[in-house]
Amino acid sequence: MTEHGTDTDTTATDTIDVDITDTAISPDAISHDGSADTDHADGHTASQEGSPAPDPADGQADAAPASRMEALITAHVQHILGQLVQPETIDTESAAFFDWMRDQPLSRWLSLEKLQGLFQQQTLNQPASGELVEEATAIVQNVLDNPINQQTPLQELITDHTVTQMAKLIARQRTLRENMIEKILGNPAYGQMLSQTISIAVTDYMSNSVGKKMPGVGGLMKLGRSAYEKVTDSSLDQALENYLKRNIENLIETSQRKLMEQMTDDRVEQFILDSWKRGKSSKIVAILDTRGKDTQTNSEDAPEIAQNAWDHLRQTRFVQVHVMDGLQHWYERNSEKSPVVLLEAIGVTESLIREEIHMVFQPLVQLLTESDYFRQRIEQRLREFYYLPHVQDILA
Repeated sequence: MTEHGTDTDTTATDTIDVDITDTAISPDAISHDGSADTDHADGHTASQEGSPAPDPADGQADAAPASRMEALITAHVQHILGQLVQPETIDTESAAFFDWMRDQPLSRWLSLEKLQGLFQQQTLNQPASGELVEEATAIVQNVLDNPINQQTPLQELITDHTVTQMAKLIARQRTLRENMIEKILGNPAYGQMLSQTISIAVTDYMSNSVGKKMPGVGGLMKLGRSAYEKVTDSSLDQALENYLKRNIENLIETSQRKLMEQMTDDRVEQFILDSWKRGKSSKIVAILDTRGKDTQTNSEDAPEIAQNAWDHLRQTRFVQVHVMDGLQHWYERNSEKSPVVLLEAIGVTESLIREEIHMVFQPLVQLLTESDYFRQRIEQRLREFYYLPHVQDILA
C-alpha cells in the first residue's frame, strides 16, 4: 500500500526480483508498472519514495496477500534457477570458497579428538568386509596376470642409479647386518641342520671317496664300523652326529666371526650390484608368475588370510597406539595450516579441484534443473519462508 492508500498494479507476477534486507520493507518498495523489472539487483523498483501515487481509476483492484506472496515465490525461484544454470556461478562460488578456505586453519573446523575418533570408528573398529577383500584380491590378481609383465624387464622399472643408492644404504647398516647373522646362525634349527649336513658329508666321503680310491681300505672300514657299533651299541653315523651336536656351538661361533669379517661394507655393496647386473634384464613375470598350481592354490587362500590378519591386527594395542600417536604428531605439525595448503602438498591444487568441480557439478546442476528437482525443492523452502507470520507482516 502507498501512503495514499492505493495498491500497485499486480498484472506481472512471473519475473519479480526482490531483495529481503534486515530492515523492514514497506509496501512502497514492491511496486510494478505492468511488467516485472529484474534488472535492479539492489531490490529497488521503478516506483521510488516520494513519487505521486497512481490514480485508483487507472489501476486494478488490490491483489490478495496470498497472490502477492505466490508471485514473489515464483519470481524468487526463477531467479535462483537462473543463477544456478549459469556456468559462471559455479566458477565464481568455488573461487570465493577457496579464497575463504585458504585463510582457515585446519584446527578451526577439525579437532584432534574428532580426527582420531574418525579413524577409530571408520578404520580400527571396522572389520574388513569380504567384498572389500575379494575386490582388492581381484585387482592384485589382475595386475599379476597382465601380459605386460612378460614384456617388461626389471630395469625399466628400477634404474641403475636407484640400485646403487640402495646398495650404499644397505651396506652401511653394519650393526643390523651383524645382528641378522647372529640371529640366523644362532638359531637351534640352523645348528641342527649344520650338524646333520657335516655328518652326511663325512660319512659319504669315507664310504665313497676314501674306500673306492684305496683298495682294501673299504673292507677294513666296514670291519671297524661293525666292531664299533657292537661295542657301543650305537651306529657310527649317530655317534658322529651326536659329537657334532655337542661341539656345534664352537663351530657356529667360528662361522659367525668369519662371515662378519668377510661381509664388509664394500663387499656387501658389490654383491648387491653384481646381483642386480645379473638380474636386471629379467622380465617381471619371472618374479610375479602366479600360474603355478601351488601358487594358484595359495592365491585363493590369500583373501581369507588377509581378512583374518587385519581383523586381529586392528584390535591389538600395538596398532591402536601407533595409529593414534601418528595422527597426533601429524596434527601437531599441520593443525595451523589451511586444508588448501595440505591438499596442494600432495598435488591436489586449487585449479585441479575447481576444474573437477566444474566438470562434475555443472552437468549435475543442469540435470537437476531440467528435471524440476531444484525447482520443487527451492519452491518448498521459499514457500515456508514467505508464509512465516513476520514475513507476512512485512509484505502486508
